[in-house]
Amino acid sequence: MAIIRKIREKSGLAVGLVAGGLILFLLGRDILGLKSTILGRNRTDVGEIAGQKVSIQDYQKHIDELKHNFSLQHDRPPNETEQARLREQAWQQLIEATIYQKEYNALGLQVSEEELIDMVQGEHIHPDLIATFTDPKTGEFDKNQLLKYLQHLSQMPLEQQMLWHNFEKSLVATRRKTKFNQLIVQSNFVTDLEAQKKHNLSTTSLHIKYLYIPYYTFPDSLIEVKDSMLHSYLDKHRNEYKVEERRGMQYVSFPIIPSSEDTLTFEEALRDLLQEFKQAKDDSIFAKVNTDGDPSHSYGSFTRDQLPKALAQSRKKLQKNLLIGPVEEEGVYKIYKVTAVKPGKPTTYEVAILEKQLLASDDTRDKVFRKADYFASMVANKTQFEENAAKEGLRVYDAMKVDKNDFRVGILNNAREIVRWLYNNAVIGKVSPVFELETAYVVAIMTDKQKAGTASLAHIRDEISLKVKNELKASKIIARLEVTADSTLASIAAQYGQAEVLEDKGVKFKDNILKQVGFAKNAIGKAFALQEGERTAPLEDENGVLMVELVKRQEAPKLVDYTSYKNDMLQRERLMQSYATISESMKYFAKIKDYRYKFH
Repeated sequence: MAIIRKIREKSGLAVGLVAGGLILFLLGRDILGLKSTILGRNRTDVGEIAGQKVSIQDYQKHIDELKHNFSLQHDRPPNETEQARLREQAWQQLIEATIYQKEYNALGLQVSEEELIDMVQGEHIHPDLIATFTDPKTGEFDKNQLLKYLQHLSQMPLEQQMLWHNFEKSLVATRRKTKFNQLIVQSNFVTDLEAQKKHNLSTTSLHIKYLYIPYYTFPDSLIEVKDSMLHSYLDKHRNEYKVEERRGMQYVSFPIIPSSEDTLTFEEALRDLLQEFKQAKDDSIFAKVNTDGDPSHSYGSFTRDQLPKALAQSRKKLQKNLLIGPVEEEGVYKIYKVTAVKPGKPTTYEVAILEKQLLASDDTRDKVFRKADYFASMVANKTQFEENAAKEGLRVYDAMKVDKNDFRVGILNNAREIVRWLYNNAVIGKVSPVFELETAYVVAIMTDKQKAGTASLAHIRDEISLKVKNELKASKIIARLEVTADSTLASIAAQYGQAEVLEDKGVKFKDNILKQVGFAKNAIGKAFALQEGERTAPLEDENGVLMVELVKRQEAPKLVDYTSYKNDMLQRERLMQSYATISESMKYFAKIKDYRYKFH
């Protein structure tokens, strides 16, 4: 939708050669910088998808294309945060192109030229185009305006033609993926037997009695949990404790705050800028060149209801060349200049907008850096890290689950440099160099390293210990129970002493919880295998040992026709089979290996 919005904004406008050249220069500088870094490291692959290696050249090609498209749409190169999003988008495009294309080829899935024409100017025009060429006065789609645009497309600036070409490419890709997903979704079906079985399981209910002995009633002092038991349990249940690769660290932050001298210098510069803005011959160019914000936001047209707060408060005085500001808005100082007032219904105001940020000077930043560098030089291990932080009154932050592709770490934004250090150079217990972020210097120390696969016992010891402890308690509780053919639940409970007999008259197969017990999926499943009057042997469950006795089974009523029930099941299954689920499943089986953290 961003591309098509830009098509609407740019219709009839000339390409800005100077701005375009600047964009290409900045993109080229970024590309060359990345390549030189890569060449220095002598690495060529950023990952592997479905057994196919992905070269840095192919990955960078996708990034460059997205950056170029971004620049066409926004009249500026992407900032650091936006570049991170584009890199992730490029990676996802590579994944989808690799895993989907194989399926497209096998199925012969294509989008014909006739289909594309139909989506652009036929009977089934794409919703984005309909929204773009809808008359704001009538709210009606104006197909003639769309056709007129297409007729003159070849005569428009190259920028416009490229935007349209990119939009058409996205239409084809989206349409083909939709076809594939629909093939999978529509392949779901439900048989009469499945519908009948589901109906029986969901509507049959049980009246049960059960003996319950909670684990907490058995003293911990009567059992001994050994490390060998913990390792054995984890080995048997390793699939339940799968984890991704992670790093953990502690860090301290040294905020970079403008000094009083910086503030005075900034205020003086603002006064000078205000005078220059007042005398500017071309307000829009002056604002675009001098703003610290997004240049595309430096000029706008507003109705009375749309005016920024600072202008709305003075709207009775608004006239051409009126200057308002500087005013502080969310930490940014803004100066507004009214460049035109256009009477009408409604009246519109053309406004040039300058944004300026109060930043710390190089001298101020240098003083903060020296403080951070001194702290790092005095630290040799984790203990010293924490002790010195306490002496300096610095708060130690924890970031215990840092992923290799994270862009944010704890409270730190734009922290890719720290993440790359964690995964490429860091050693547990060793302090980092000083990292320079936009608003702070940071010193860190790696505290944990976790490989992908089964979680290490050290990370889940408490959880595993509880599981093993409950298993030991269950075996001892069951051994103490005296169960004979003629004993009742009440007599067994009385013999044991710390047990109670409970009752539930409406248990369904889908239930996970029993009254006064909590989670008891094992007991409920066993109960549905009983005949009336039968009972289970003592069994262990989530929160204790149970014995279940079936008093009465209320069978599901038989239906003459299961069609409506079958259709309802089919609808639910198709809703569960979302496009996102299909994509994630395909990614799982593609066995993706991601090494991008070595480059970005």
